[in-house]
Amino acid sequence: MKYQANITDYILSNLPGDAERIYPRTTKNFYYIDTHGFQLWFSYRTLIAYRVWGPAKMNEAGQIMETPLVISRNVWSPTTARHLWWINPDHNIRLDFEVFEARALEDLGEDFGNPKRDSNPFKSAGMVSAIFSLMHSSESEEDQKKANKQRLRFYQATSPGFIIPDDWDQLTAEEQSRRLDMVDTNALRGI
Repeated sequence: MKYQANITDYILSNLPGDAERIYPRTTKNFYYIDTHGFQLWFSYRTLIAYRVWGPAKMNEAGQIMETPLVISRNVWSPTTARHLWWINPDHNIRLDFEVFEARALEDLGEDFGNPKRDSNPFKSAGMVSAIFSLMHSSESEEDQKKANKQRLRFYQATSPGFIIPDDWDQLTAEEQSRRLDMVDTNALRGI
């Protein structure tokens, strides 16, 4: 995996722009971010702990168990030591920083911040067709039919079994658009 100087730089450079920092205390240098299925704890701009969010698990007594916290030993400052204590005061669960960083790289993986692309070509065609429809919605009948023909091509290119009615060319541009809009709606739902 290629990453910047350390795991923190890698994570911060791959956070979505709208990732919200949550401040559990009154200080602005201690916060966590819930993103990409992780809860990431920071002291200043340094990752100091994290946990993987996933489906809740039950123990044998039927109680919901939290996912384990992965937390580093303090190698920074007294302020960061206080932040670590606020997360969890148990020093026995803390990992040496090198072990913590290696585990974070392994757990966060190469895909952190880069979700897998949607592999549904029908849905992709629906998005393009819907946008194309908006761009050409106020045109003449003839231009609207050309736009509808192009929208059909988007579906034919991505869905080889896409069937066009025999009377398609005899339909009005408005009726063609209405039918394509219904196909767009279903495509965007992932049907």
